[in-house]
Amino acid sequence: MTTKTLSWLLFGSLTLNALLGGLVIARSARRHLDPPPAPQAGPASGPKLLTSMIAAAGGPRSPRYQEVRKQHPLELGKLRREMMEAQGRVNAELRSQDFSEARFKEALGQLEELEIRGLKSANAFAVHLASRLTPEERAQAAERKRPQRGHRSK
Repeated sequence: MTTKTLSWLLFGSLTLNALLGGLVIARSARRHLDPPPAPQAGPASGPKLLTSMIAAAGGPRSPRYQEVRKQHPLELGKLRREMMEAQGRVNAELRSQDFSEARFKEALGQLEELEIRGLKSANAFAVHLASRLTPEERAQAAERKRPQRGHRSK
């Protein structure tokens, strides 16, 4: 083989390797750049369940929802402030130069108690609201639907 032929073979081989390498890199990068798959519709749970129940009752302005609100006030504003203060104490202890494991555990314990209190309050509210829904409305609340883009519930 002549030098010219070997040069062309080397050039072709390098070009093919560069093309294949680029394809492998592009395919690998695509997996990392694609958005995650959209969540599938399924049973509602957690805060979404309570939101679904409120929507099934006719929304936050419905008389049934307002009746439950009066009978079982959630006091979310007060609880939220207390939780922010407790979280501030946790963060302050983490930043403290004289860190104390006991103070840190106490601050975390206070935050945990507030979270549990909020969850119990929300669960009691959900029980009261569910008792005022029809069987069809309860079934509707249990099935989570994905909102359309740009769509806001009432």
